[in-house]
Amino acid sequence: KRRGFLTAARLCLSAGLFLCDVAGGCKTVRLTNGDYLSSGLGFFIDGVPLHLPTVENAINMVTLDPRTEEPLSNRTYYPEDFCDQASLTADIQKLPPGRIVLVAFSWIDRMPAASIGALRTVGLTISPSTGYLMIGRKDGSNVGEVEGQNKVLEAELPCTASSSHGDDLEVAEAPAAVAAAAAIVPGPVEMAICKKLRGKEKELAMWHLAKTPPELLFRNDPRFDPTSFDGSTGMPSRMASGEELWGELRTELEGLLKRQREMHDELEKMVSEKGSESIEAFIASLEHDVIRLELSLEERQRQKLEAMESKLKRWRTAAVLPSELFVGDLRFDQGSIDPDSGMPSKTFDGEELAPSMHDRLESELREQEKRHKELLKTLEIDGISNVAAFVQGLDDNVARVEAELDDRRSKLGQDEAASGAGQGAQAEGGAGAGAGGVGGG
Repeated sequence: KRRGFLTAARLCLSAGLFLCDVAGGCKTVRLTNGDYLSSGLGFFIDGVPLHLPTVENAINMVTLDPRTEEPLSNRTYYPEDFCDQASLTADIQKLPPGRIVLVAFSWIDRMPAASIGALRTVGLTISPSTGYLMIGRKDGSNVGEVEGQNKVLEAELPCTASSSHGDDLEVAEAPAAVAAAAAIVPGPVEMAICKKLRGKEKELAMWHLAKTPPELLFRNDPRFDPTSFDGSTGMPSRMASGEELWGELRTELEGLLKRQREMHDELEKMVSEKGSESIEAFIASLEHDVIRLELSLEERQRQKLEAMESKLKRWRTAAVLPSELFVGDLRFDQGSIDPDSGMPSKTFDGEELAPSMHDRLESELREQEKRHKELLKTLEIDGISNVAAFVQGLDDNVARVEAELDDRRSKLGQDEAASGAGQGAQAEGGAGAGAGGVGGG
């Protein structure tokens, strides 16, 4: 038995089979995106669940080593977060050819254009509007995909021969119709802005937690008796039921108070070093920095949208066959159009074309022939044969980016309004506090 096991293992390795078990078969992968009452959102290999964190309304992506069938990475990308979408694009670009990619989510209102463009390179062939499951490969067609909620996708991964160089597998050509629209890739400038934005958001979240004075940390906690707090330390002595704090909980609360005191002292030191008037003013400046970076991203996306619209207009014009350039043009007698050259010979009222008009139309036809040949050459280089699908893909991308920009503008407007209202409330609070202090004196 041992000799047979080792022989089977050696055969798998020498043949370069990936996901090939020694029993002679390939591993079976199952994905689910049901609700918590059914199968839930999960990833399984040969029936064994991969115990990985997932989020139902976000893009959950798991990559597998094509030989050891072990998970190599697991990450969740939120669709409403542009920087998460930029990270998804960057992460997929880094994957070597042949890497197994599993994608699952239960529901997403609208898939971002950047995510669709990135996922097309690992097997996505549709534009999912609700739930979605996919078993794909980098730079190849998918093994299976399904759209909808409460779905199950199960497939046996193909045991494909390969060389001995890591993930360097022979990959299938991506479907031409879906490759047509692949191209909303965040550039290095957007990635750099996202890196700064992430840092500011992390700093802002930290200082938001630190701004609460330690003596007030547990004041509104319903677990504790509000009359049992020590005024100087903020430590409660009794539970809401009147029971005295037990040793383990007391130790835990003392640790949290110590950490809060350290963070609050660090925040006050930072405020002093930055020369801010108050903690509130310092935090408000960080919020302003976050909004400024988000606006910078929005501007970059707007510029990209303009370039996409220009490209769409150009290729939409070039997609028209030269022989059909004047079909439907009410200036000309449609029956007088030569079916081969596309050249009309008469105007709409039956008059023969004037020589100058004839020369101008011939020039337009030559220009259209050049544009159409350029389009076909571009598509040939990209391995695309369906012109209509290519143009429709560009049109869909433009529509999606427009919708995303509208959502981002709306969110930024709400954030700015909330920030302004918060600063106004702080100003009123400060004035009120000052008046109270005078009255008390």
